[in-house]
Amino acid sequence: MKKNEMKITLTRIASTLIVCLLLWVCISGLGFIVRPTDTDGAYSQVETFHSLPKNSIEVMIYGSSHAYRGVSTMKMYDEYGIGAYNYGWHWQKANTTNLFLKDSLEKQTPRVVLIEACLLGSVLKNTNITAEIYYTRYLHNNSAKMDYLKQCFGTDIERYLSFFMPLCAFHDNWNTLTSTSFTSLSVNPGLRRSMGFSMSNAVKEVEIPDYRRFVQKEYTRDAENEILDMIHTCHEKGIQVVFFTVPWEGEFAYGNAIRKLAKENDCAYLDLFESMEEIGIDGKTDFSDSGHLNTSGAEKVAVYLGKYIVENYDVTDMRTIENNLWTMAKQQ
Repeated sequence: MKKNEMKITLTRIASTLIVCLLLWVCISGLGFIVRPTDTDGAYSQVETFHSLPKNSIEVMIYGSSHAYRGVSTMKMYDEYGIGAYNYGWHWQKANTTNLFLKDSLEKQTPRVVLIEACLLGSVLKNTNITAEIYYTRYLHNNSAKMDYLKQCFGTDIERYLSFFMPLCAFHDNWNTLTSTSFTSLSVNPGLRRSMGFSMSNAVKEVEIPDYRRFVQKEYTRDAENEILDMIHTCHEKGIQVVFFTVPWEGEFAYGNAIRKLAKENDCAYLDLFESMEEIGIDGKTDFSDSGHLNTSGAEKVAVYLGKYIVENYDVTDMRTIENNLWTMAKQQ
């Protein structure tokens, strides 16, 4: 009798576990279907980066889409032999850029990092899940992710559930499903060919405002702390830090603030609004939309930043190395 009772108990436990597993699979599958599909490219960006050999990149680029669409890494290689990867992605506030930085430094130890400053003036803090927070799920398991989520979500358990169970956050997306919603995530070979940079041949005429008239603001304490943490993280590893700002049809309110922080912490800051004429950026030909450069503009920025790097830092001319990553990227 006892053996039969034990068998029944084990069967019930096994059945319960199977039901829980099936329920979790269903919830995860439905969460995937209702995800914000405009974050799918982040998966490709992260997986492409992590597919590279360890400690193979000497220059890393970070930031929002102003970085991702604003600096052609392959042009840096063609002109100067710089071995760079563009690890920017859309919408990034200061703490998301910091998380991408820390994720990348688990795989690479670059000599120089370039951090685009467009959105460093704000952080995600005590907020519900956003597409920006959601795509950090794709980052590999780095030790900084939970600290990031604590900053974003505070102590609200429902917010954490929305991160780990996206169905809770994005169930309203049932009304806007498309064929993309049912497509599995995949790596985009184009990102490997461009070493992370997003190319665009679109052309939109824009009018860049006079940087001398930009109203200036001070960083909040939270934003400043994120910037200082990025600097500290890099300097601990002997990595040089260069902040820069890519021009767009809008104002940048923190030029003075980032310049001051950079100077006080042994970093460089390049305000490309001030150098548009030297770079050769043309509002009639070099933008894909009002906020972003096209490939033509991004190549001009790459030449300018690359020249600064080789004149101020010790980097390898990868063109002297046979079958390097950038040569192989051209062959793909």
